[in-house]
Amino acid sequence: MGAGITTGQQLLLYVYAPKGIVVLFDNDTAGVEATTKACEDFRGKLDISPVFIQDIDENGKGLDPADLTQQQVYEYLETYFIKEEN
Repeated sequence: MGAGITTGQQLLLYVYAPKGIVVLFDNDTAGVEATTKACEDFRGKLDISPVFIQDIDENGKGLDPADLTQQQVYEYLETYFIKEEN
């Protein structure tokens, strides 16, 4: 999705994700800003759960969603779904 969710993408989410969405943007300033904007845009319209990546690489740089292994993505989503069930 790049650095945000476009108006067109928002309209699609209203139709195809009526129960809500989980957003997972890059682990940088632009990603935090995109997450904040998405939460503001969807407030009162659609459930939105932001997920912030905590993993870093060997150089101390925060990982982006594309850097995560499939297992790491599952772990982030599992944490979200367990939290929602309780």
